[in-house]
This record gives sequence, C-alpha cells and structure tokens, in this order.
Amino acid sequence: RCHFSHTPITRQMILDYKRHLKDQKYEASTIGAYLVAVRQLFAWCEINNLHPDVTRGIKGAKRPKGHRRDALTIGQIHQLLDSIDQSTEIGLRDFVIINTMIRVGLRSIEVVRAKISDIRPINSQSVGLWVHGKGRDEADEFVVLTEDCLSPIMNYISKRGPLKQDAPLFASLSDGSYGSSLSTCTIRRVVKERLRNAGLSSPRICGHSLRHS
Repeated sequence: RCHFSHTPITRQMILDYKRHLKDQKYEASTIGAYLVAVRQLFAWCEINNLHPDVTRGIKGAKRPKGHRRDALTIGQIHQLLDSIDQSTEIGLRDFVIINTMIRVGLRSIEVVRAKISDIRPINSQSVGLWVHGKGRDEADEFVVLTEDCLSPIMNYISKRGPLKQDAPLFASLSDGSYGSSLSTCTIRRVVKERLRNAGLSSPRICGHSLRHS
C-alpha cells in the first residue's frame, strides 16, 4: 500500500524532477523511461483513490535533432562484413563483434560485459547468449544465436586457445590489457574504423546503427 507524505505532490514537483534529470545530462530516452514509470505510478494511484494523477500530459524529453541514426541496408551490411580481413587476430575479433551486433542487436555495453559462460543452450535445438545490459546486476535475458552468428563466435573462441568460462567473450588485444574485457569506447572506435574502411563513413551511421539494422 502506498503512503504519501502530508505535503501534497504537485505537478510542479514532477516538472522539477524532469528538469533535474535534464540537468544531470541523462539521455532523452532515459528521461522518457523514468517519466513513464512515474506516470504509471500516479495513474494507478488515481484509479485506487490514493492520490490524483498530477503527471497527466507531462511528456518525456525531446530528442535533439540528428539524434536518430540510419540503419544499414542489406547491401551495406555485406559491404561492411566483407571488408574485414578475418585472417588476422584483430580482424577476426572485429568481424565477430560487428557480425554479432548486427544479427542480434547487442548494445556496446552488452558486448563489453559478455562472458564465454553466457553462451548456453536454451533448449535441445537452440543456443542463446545471456545478456548483461545497462542497469542490470546479472545476465538475466538472452538472445538466440542463429548459426550465422554462433559459428563465427565459436571459431573465434577456438582460435584464442584454452580459456576460462568467466573470460570475456570479446577480448582486448592491447599489450597492457591483453585478454581482458574491452571498453565501450573501444567498441565504438572499432565500429567507426571498420565503417570508414568499408567506405560507409557518415554522421548518420554509427555503432547504434548496427542495432537498428
């Protein structure tokens, strides 16, 4: 049961909260998600005669112009993947990262946090990658890995030699951090460089375009 303080919650308080989220430099999508939760709470409270809905009509933050990114066409996807030389260690890794991001829509943070042990059978016919995304304490959701996605991943893992199950699925090749987890900055840089090398450099195409694709 909800218990509100003696001070009534006003519409201005909700607007102040929205302004606070903007001041904290949250992305528009995050602010929108927070406000959806607040609106649902007050809608429920009003239905149950606990508190009037002071959030009605309050919208999420506007996304800045140019925020949206273009998805890649099928032709551009082939152009990108075909441009990566898989005969090198770094080329094989980058191919598998980009191929996986395109085929199952992983975010950069999900790529960074993925471990080898996160690849597990879903049933007798399917294999999934358990995803540890933004704001989650553990890998609690999965994406299905099709053969076109799973086969390159397993080939990449086999080429790395014996590995512990808690080893990162996609590993750094730098001298000072060889074998450790990548960073989201590294993922963005890899995608940007590979797009540029494939002749697909554009302000409207970035790492998130792979997820849209």
